[in-house]
Amino acid sequence: MQVLVYNHKKHSFSHDIHVGSGELYYIWILLTFQKGCKEFDCIKTVDGKLYSSFQDACYALGLLSDDKEFIDGIFEASRSQSGQMLRVLFVRLLIMSTMHKPDNVWKATWKLLADEILYARRRILNIPGIFTIFQLSPTFYVLHSRSYHLC
Repeated sequence: MQVLVYNHKKHSFSHDIHVGSGELYYIWILLTFQKGCKEFDCIKTVDGKLYSSFQDACYALGLLSDDKEFIDGIFEASRSQSGQMLRVLFVRLLIMSTMHKPDNVWKATWKLLADEILYARRRILNIPGIFTIFQLSPTFYVLHSRSYHLC
């Protein structure tokens, strides 16, 4: 990865920064829009509000997508793929660092991604209906085991 290397012959900077570079990528995007900044806090300030990360400042300026294309892609793939294949797809997207807010993609698609997990547990343990899902918070789910008395 090259990061703002000055070329004396061309009197310009070369850059090759991809989304997987993390905050460096978002700083680079912001520097193309935020002019005259002399401090990092100035770069992260949009309409008078200081954001906690460069990524959040990019969202505030409308420079990043809302990851809808990934959510739509997972929903489309769910028509023909198993839950296991959807989880593989989600992990690949995570590894490639292409999603800007993976937690939003997870919240929108977790039921599809969790498909077949309950079925597999029931089949392995040979006890139908042993597990149910309880939502404790928007991001925390628990597989609950019912107690059975075997005579």
